[in-house]
Amino acid sequence: MAKILVADDDLFYRKIVTEWLTGMGYEVTAVADGDETLRQWRMAEPPFDCLVFDVYMAGISGLELLEKIREMTAIEDDRGRRAPVIIMTSDQNVQTEVEARRKKAFSFLIKPFTEEQLEKTVSKALFDRK
Repeated sequence: MAKILVADDDLFYRKIVTEWLTGMGYEVTAVADGDETLRQWRMAEPPFDCLVFDVYMAGISGLELLEKIREMTAIEDDRGRRAPVIIMTSDQNVQTEVEARRKKAFSFLIKPFTEEQLEKTVSKALFDRK
């Protein structure tokens, strides 16, 4: 069973994404901010298989989080912590997606998205990871 870390400060989206992914058979850890995301990511044994972050969160944004995790992985990848990152946002600004992809996000979902869109994106991320 794949392990997925979801980070979104919006309680509604955190709950619905967690519910959908759990229903798809994934083991989900959901957090509300970037600091807790980093803590969970560092401590997870075995590591997470996929990460799903909102762009706008208090403290560390999803894009900053993506960048920090990519930097840390490049430096200290002693436990295979390479996981695709899916960025989700209600921001329809094309520049936000360009920035996410520049920072090596696997994919980008615009809220509101459907359960089917989430399932296809996560399945592809996990398949391409292998």
